[in-house]
Amino acid sequence: MKPEIKVKWVAALRSGEYKQTTGYLEKNGYHCCLGVLCEISKLETGFGVKETIIEGCGIHLLSDTVIRWSGLDTESGSRVVIDGDDTMLADHNDDGRTFLEIADAIEEQL
Repeated sequence: MKPEIKVKWVAALRSGEYKQTTGYLEKNGYHCCLGVLCEISKLETGFGVKETIIEGCGIHLLSDTVIRWSGLDTESGSRVVIDGDDTMLADHNDDGRTFLEIADAIEEQL
């Protein structure tokens, strides 16, 4: 993860500006943690809200462009450990981890 992007992402997750959802990068004004990253990318570069959609699964993932821009590992983010659970950021978000918990893990581990 690129350090300058990490700082902005963590700050955005902690800001209270974004409301959290699961299963989508963005839906009806709500975002998952990766959707917040896409919004930052959109503000800085003009791209970021397009996602890869796995047909029939309803799974929404980061585009290759955002992955390269941010320096993350995969379309599901990167692996981090929260309370002993070692999994991808997208999974932590969809399993009910708060933006604050996710921000702490990103700051400490990426």
